[in-house]
Amino acid sequence: AGVTPGEETSSSTGFLLSIILQMQTALESGWKAIEERDRTLDALSSVADQGASHLSEAAKTQGGLECALLSRDQAIETLRALLSEKEGQAASEAVHTAERARMLQDSVRELQRSLDHAHHQARVYQQEAVQATAELQAVRYVVSS
Repeated sequence: AGVTPGEETSSSTGFLLSIILQMQTALESGWKAIEERDRTLDALSSVADQGASHLSEAAKTQGGLECALLSRDQAIETLRALLSEKEGQAASEAVHTAERARMLQDSVRELQRSLDHAHHQARVYQQEAVQATAELQAVRYVVSS
């Protein structure tokens, strides 16, 4: 009992059709997997682009913060320098003022000495005037008698 050539062909054709169907199913699954992979890659690319954008913004923000911190540090240094300069000027002005005050005190002492001397001279002149007046009255008394 054998298989007739028609049956063999029919069996081979069925077998080939089965393999072709399996290959078609496998190809469809492969295409679906490729499409899913493409969608995943697109999504990952989009996420990567967003991440790069966020990193760029973060870098700009960090750069801005670094600039702000640098500007703040420079402002502090400038203020310190100005303060130091102003303190130096204030110290210099204080020394100058102290020197002027000392000179004014010396001048006041000298004026006081001059005033004391003038007052003493005025007493001497007053005593001499009193004595001259007494002598003059004595002379007048002698002359009138």
